[in-house]
Amino acid sequence: MALIPGKINPREIEKVLNKMFSPEWLRETAAKVGYVQRNRKIDPVTFFWV
Repeated sequence: MALIPGKINPREIEKVLNKMFSPEWLRETAAKVGYVQRNRKIDPVTFFWV
């Protein structure tokens, strides 16, 4: 079992996740895999983060 550090900065976690899953990468990947056929109502980036 991994130890969890005492103080975790939520902003730091958010920064790292946004670097890992940039909006550009998410949109490109969504188009590649066929999730997005037309850009209309549901943004793949919003869908991913929700």
